[in-house]
Amino acid sequence: MLRKTNWSLLIFFAGLCAILLTSSCINGIFFPSDILNYFPLFSENSWRPPHNSLLADPVFQFEPWRWYIKDQLSSGIFPLWNDRNGLGVPFLANPQTALLFPLTIAYLLLPLGSGLLFIHLAKVFLFGFFTFLYLRVIKLGVRSSFFGVLATSSSAFFMTWLLWPHTNVSLFLPLLLFLVEKMRNAHNRVLLYVAFSVCTAFAFFGGHPETFFQVGLIVIAYTLFRFYKSWRILLNIVFFGFIGLSLAGIQLLPFVEYLFNSAEWVRRSNFVIHFLPLASVIQYFFPFTLGAPHLQYYKAFPGTNFQESAGGYVGIIPLILAFIAIVALRKNKLVVFWSVVGIIAFGISYAIPPISWITFLPIFENSANHRFVGILGFSAVVSASVILHSLLRRKALYSHTRFLLILIIGGIASLAVLLLPLLVSGIGLNPPQQFMSLLQMHILLQLLSTAGFFLSLLFLQRSRLLQFFLLLTFFFLQTGFLFWNYVPFTPRNEYYPSPNVVKKLQSLPKGTYVEVGNPSVKVDANILYNLRSVENYDALGIKEYKVLYDSSFPIKNHWDNIDQVSVESLKRFGIRYILSDYDLRLHPFALQKNVSMILPELTKERGYRVSFIPQQEILSGIRLLTANFNRKNTCTFSVSVIQKENEVFTTKHSCLDVRDKMYFYIPIPDIHLIPNQQYQIGIQSDADETNAIALWGGRDPFVQLYYKASESSVFRLLSRGKSTYLFEYPQGERITYSGKFRILTESPQKLVLRTENGNPAKMLIRIPQYPGWDILIDGHLTESSKSHVFLEFVVPPSEHIITVVYRPLSFTSGVLLSIVSFLFLVVLSLRVLVQSNVFSKLLGYLNKSFAPRKKIPLWQHAIVFLVGIFVSLTTYVVMVKILQISFAMPETTAINWYTVHGYPRQQDYFYFYTGFVYVAVVTSSLWILWLWIKRKH
Repeated sequence: MLRKTNWSLLIFFAGLCAILLTSSCINGIFFPSDILNYFPLFSENSWRPPHNSLLADPVFQFEPWRWYIKDQLSSGIFPLWNDRNGLGVPFLANPQTALLFPLTIAYLLLPLGSGLLFIHLAKVFLFGFFTFLYLRVIKLGVRSSFFGVLATSSSAFFMTWLLWPHTNVSLFLPLLLFLVEKMRNAHNRVLLYVAFSVCTAFAFFGGHPETFFQVGLIVIAYTLFRFYKSWRILLNIVFFGFIGLSLAGIQLLPFVEYLFNSAEWVRRSNFVIHFLPLASVIQYFFPFTLGAPHLQYYKAFPGTNFQESAGGYVGIIPLILAFIAIVALRKNKLVVFWSVVGIIAFGISYAIPPISWITFLPIFENSANHRFVGILGFSAVVSASVILHSLLRRKALYSHTRFLLILIIGGIASLAVLLLPLLVSGIGLNPPQQFMSLLQMHILLQLLSTAGFFLSLLFLQRSRLLQFFLLLTFFFLQTGFLFWNYVPFTPRNEYYPSPNVVKKLQSLPKGTYVEVGNPSVKVDANILYNLRSVENYDALGIKEYKVLYDSSFPIKNHWDNIDQVSVESLKRFGIRYILSDYDLRLHPFALQKNVSMILPELTKERGYRVSFIPQQEILSGIRLLTANFNRKNTCTFSVSVIQKENEVFTTKHSCLDVRDKMYFYIPIPDIHLIPNQQYQIGIQSDADETNAIALWGGRDPFVQLYYKASESSVFRLLSRGKSTYLFEYPQGERITYSGKFRILTESPQKLVLRTENGNPAKMLIRIPQYPGWDILIDGHLTESSKSHVFLEFVVPPSEHIITVVYRPLSFTSGVLLSIVSFLFLVVLSLRVLVQSNVFSKLLGYLNKSFAPRKKIPLWQHAIVFLVGIFVSLTTYVVMVKILQISFAMPETTAINWYTVHGYPRQQDYFYFYTGFVYVAVVTSSLWILWLWIKRKH
């Protein structure tokens, strides 16, 4: 057992070291930042289609949050609060930030490209490694276990959700199952209980509560399955599971508080549960039935997307093996358990009654039930690995078994070839011939690899090494080969580039901005540009703030972006800057508001005309909603204003300037229109069917006209790009106060002001009311008005120091709970180690290995320590100089040595603590090495 453990640890550390080395050597960034090209602001000069249009959340959520963690920690701030979105939202309380997920450390310590690649390669490796441990502990052979490793780590669920926190959590499923299985035969289970608690906490820190809930259900079910006769062990596992949750209390309690104060909780209370369409089951066999987002053709099944519908795909081979396992090993309890789990997961995901009735339970109705397909795939892999282990152990298979397998494979192949084209045409698709060729190749690859796998299994049993290689190769063609480039490598210059409009916004005095019309600097990507947005995109959102936001900006577009703003709403939220795709100084009027469908393409033979009667005298702009089908179209199109078949105005544009489902605004010279006369907007193109753009609309294309206002505008134009305007609303302020005030210090979690006023006056600070915010006037706690969404309080006359600080009780309680749980686990572990004489054996080994044969004078020890300190200090200083470690200067008006010299004080703390640890470790290591050399001589 010790030898097996040593080998496992060796593989574990060797794998992580290999990943670290690989991450350091590869150029480019393993990240889909090219998706920013989707937005007009980031592709004004040149455009190319994003590699994968579904990878938006990592760009607009997870990476900005990782960057914010690094930025705040480098400033000496533990990020409890995010002040850059929604005028302020909880940060630690949002689990998806993965602030405490262990692999986040790599992002903090490694360069950007290396850190991102290491995190995601490590996730794949760890999931496979933990699966290997589990399959080995249930007594499967090495070859069948490697098959399970390849099947899980290259499955569609793990590959397509790799950049999401879903996989942060799901990778702990096989490890928790491994620990439960180890408890069956262990004499002393205490250390296993401790490991179970730690893994439970790490799984929660992964950052996706719904996946954590699903993993927890499977682990609980597996524990009941294994220990239903041993209630004492069962209760211990449940108890240490709760200890694991307590260990995660530092984030769990703030999350629960945020959840019950969130807009998402209200929304899901009235949520209609969504399931996967049953027709998408075909993707368990052929995941590219409707294409894929990283291919040239992609169409989603209705009501879902590729990652959701194909999430259960693990290859045809495991499905066939799992079916054989159900038939051939129906008395095997493990196969029965995982078969039942798979059936239940299938019923929940696809709304198959009566299984789906479970989703009406209180917790299930707020969970992402359609993602149980990942559990379905995992259960199929375990059953497949079990039967494969049995098949590989046999020296020969009976002839009728061979013919049966070949008959099954041939039947499936024939049905697939005959029925799949009918399925594609039956669901209303009219795909291009190029895609049909790709689909045929996809089907052929699936069938040939399946046939090759089973033929190798049947006829190469005497050549085990060759058979094993071919089995893995044929299976890899069904999984890893299909998804190896699902996430792209992008050049470093495409990692959140800064267009001119963004640079202009960054150079202006600090203020909150809002997007109008097209997405531009989409939330939460604004975090990386150090900009403050009125919007928030963290999946929860503060309830009262969300209600006020929606009521203040009721006119939204298909992107759920604000499409029109009022002065009152801007002032209410203290918005100072507006990014818009059209000129806000004009009055909009929509001729056609419906945007439910894409109209037939604009071609030489097909154009559109939309009639209108002027609402005002001067026409200054036209706005369309376009589609480019995520491809480069080299055509041109024209937009004309027509009166009685005479063109009053015509403008031509390149189709390359059009983006998919984005507004296209055309500023035009002022056209004086005749009242009560009928005009037309004519839209023509020189394109053919395969190189054309289209327009969104209903019966007619969506067309919005912009008239010149008679009164002067309150908006001041600051900058204008090819597709984006930057306006200023000068009255948008974060703090409203009738007296004088000056900001002394400002950070995300603390604001200090000096006020001066002759009379009592209300101060409004646009930070949302949320548990944990305290207001102190000259050190005395003051209550905020409960009638306002933001912090509002009365400031007495005279001079005062106002301190607004975020110190949530949920965080303090969570820290205490985590510390108590941690100490409990440490004490329990030490007690077991002491009882097992591990320490005495270790001391005896050290004494035997390092104790010198002759007594060494004290002065020699002192010299060695001094040399060690000198060497370690020298190398530490050299490393600091090479790495050029620097910290952000905190915002403060205090005048002292640090501010005068622009030197952040937390840099001293970093040097002291890391330097102390480094010197201590290096010096001790040199001293131990010296003792070992003395011992040898």
